[in-house]
Amino acid sequence: MFNILMILRKFLSKINNKIVLISGAFWFTFENYKKRYPYVLLGEKQLGLPALRTKETVLLYRITGKRYIVECSATDLCNSKDLIGKFHPLDVRIISFIAGVEQILKVMPEDRTEKFELLKEYIFN
Repeated sequence: MFNILMILRKFLSKINNKIVLISGAFWFTFENYKKRYPYVLLGEKQLGLPALRTKETVLLYRITGKRYIVECSATDLCNSKDLIGKFHPLDVRIISFIAGVEQILKVMPEDRTEKFELLKEYIFN
């Protein structure tokens, strides 16, 4: 009798483990589906003449489910809360870094440290 109970317990635990595994995979897929971001950062390109210091970084991104590629400057993307919220957080870091560097480089060399401190306070507060 004791052996039959042990065999039955092992059998039920194996079935229970498979059910838990399948349900866990289902919920993992369902939760990740909600966390997908609609905009994907593809790359960047430079516009302007480097000798005149008029460089502007244009970022290329794609809206998921669409074929066309959208071009927008890094500072415009960073200033728009609606657009920046639709990117993955790692893409947002890249966009904000590029926009910050552009803003610092547009300022005269004497004022760069002040501009950097202002940007740092704005980001961390």
